[in-house]
Amino acid sequence: MLQLRNVLFVFILSLVYLSSAVRLRYRREALIQGNDLSLRTNAARMAAGLGPLPPRRADPTRVAAKRAQPSGNPCTSYTSDYIKVYRSSNGVFLGYIKKTPTEGGYGLTSGQGSAIKISFSACDSSSPISISIDGAPAPNSYLGFTGTNINTGTSSSAILAPVKNTPANSPPSNNMESAVWQFASNHIAAQWVNVDSSKPPTYLFYNPNGSGYIQITADPGKFTQQYPNSYAVYFVVSNTA
Repeated sequence: MLQLRNVLFVFILSLVYLSSAVRLRYRREALIQGNDLSLRTNAARMAAGLGPLPPRRADPTRVAAKRAQPSGNPCTSYTSDYIKVYRSSNGVFLGYIKKTPTEGGYGLTSGQGSAIKISFSACDSSSPISISIDGAPAPNSYLGFTGTNINTGTSSSAILAPVKNTPANSPPSNNMESAVWQFASNHIAAQWVNVDSSKPPTYLFYNPNGSGYIQITADPGKFTQQYPNSYAVYFVVSNTA
């Protein structure tokens, strides 16, 4: 009788042990499948009877994504566009820059058929650019100005004309400058450089009753005293009428 009791006692202990082992196994599997935060360290995994974590490897997609980011400001090219000229005081459209210079200087025309076409590339609004004239014979195939110095306190000016390509931020070369333009929001403005490399205020003017040229001056007051019919203008780049 005593022997039978011992057998039953051992049998019951075995069932309890097996039941505990099964529950522990299911719990470990649930933790693994659920990616439990308590198993994020090697110590916790060893306590749970699991192996160590696999070694971490760098994610190559992060490096590739960073490398794919562009650096610097991209440049934009403009090809065979027109320059529309507007009066500064009221925004009235005056016409286009005339294709054929008059005695070396550019005036205005009302139709695109007789207007110059231009091409250029702009990277940012602060960098001077040169603008090429489509179909103009070399070497004077760039849109720029001819002159020497324009100064405040005088009516001195330079004339819009076809010129040779010259370096940016440089004084006139053979009385010519091409890299005088700054482009932003479809507008182009001029910045002349004097012989001493100084940069005077630069204003675009048109004198319809005088020479008919578009010119730049550093002193609008003095310039209009000298040429009473002249007025300030601004340029807009456009590929439409």
